[in-house]
Amino acid sequence: MLTARLADHTVVYDLVTEVVHVLNPTAGLVWELGDGSTEVERLVSELAEVTGAPVDEVAADVHAYLTSLEELGLVGRKQPLDAAPSFAAVAASGAHASATFGVIDDGVVVRSDDTALIASIDSLLGSLASARPITVTLGVRPDDRGTLVLSGHGDDRAYASAEALLEALPTALNQIAAATSTCIALHAGCVRSPSGEVVLLPAVSGSGKTTLTAGLVRVGWDYATDEAVGVRARSLLAVGYPKPLVLDPMSREVLRLAPSPSSNTAPTELRADVAIAIGDVGPVDRVVLPRYEPGALLQIELLDPPQAVVAVLEHALNLRLVGQPGLEALCELALRVPVLRLVHSDINEAVAAVTDSSSRPGE
Repeated sequence: MLTARLADHTVVYDLVTEVVHVLNPTAGLVWELGDGSTEVERLVSELAEVTGAPVDEVAADVHAYLTSLEELGLVGRKQPLDAAPSFAAVAASGAHASATFGVIDDGVVVRSDDTALIASIDSLLGSLASARPITVTLGVRPDDRGTLVLSGHGDDRAYASAEALLEALPTALNQIAAATSTCIALHAGCVRSPSGEVVLLPAVSGSGKTTLTAGLVRVGWDYATDEAVGVRARSLLAVGYPKPLVLDPMSREVLRLAPSPSSNTAPTELRADVAIAIGDVGPVDRVVLPRYEPGALLQIELLDPPQAVVAVLEHALNLRLVGQPGLEALCELALRVPVLRLVHSDINEAVAAVTDSSSRPGE
């Protein structure tokens, strides 16, 4: 279990079931004082002293809360925790190396004997070019069947052609981003406004996250990512990973982009003078959880901190790897930063809603 404070609430994240529980102040006290070695009578006595409530009332509440915690599997469960996922690095070689690409806090380079392929990779991933130290080396080599094999991080992947490899390469980088252990990573878009406001756009796949990210970039916002963003503990600095955006034909049509055989879209295709935000791009100022629903009226809802931490945790990619600091960072985010839910059916309305100062609490 991971546990963190959220003002007077206690957030418990169950690593086995991957479910978050937000306990009210009394339940939180029971959880904190009931460490497994404290007898119930002593727990009742300590709570009565802390709260000033009659012992009989406290005893009834303690038994009720312990029963509830047992039903949730938070106490008394002996189920072992599976090991956190890991991706072992393997030796990768090639006569030629790409530029170094910034993937959250990793520096990734691709090696191959094919100079034309390396040039194509540099062109595709140009928005990720970085001077950071190399921590992951990927290799591309042909196998006996003539397919191209990508290795160096996790399982090998085979592709029928160079075009197929290039189309899928950002997905391989996403796996590296999701495996970072230096900060909490969220499945989210991230943009920075012309005035410097950093906004996260967490959402499940198919919610229109990338389309909204692209829409904001098109009207003047800086681009940090459409897929995975890091958030540093304590400072709440967003860590940009500005990979090519992935836009399907329908999204390209909505954004008035010309048809393309590839879903990978360079940020400069949205706006020629776009600024690329890579690395630490600034403290998070706002979180907007977007959801596209055909025919829906525009809705904006400000979430309270308990609602916010549950909603944002749904999009955490590496909480098992980061552990306690990651949960604490998300609780801090829910307390310090406005978290809003946005439902829309029109990209222009959604862009206006995120841009409009009236949608920013406190302004």
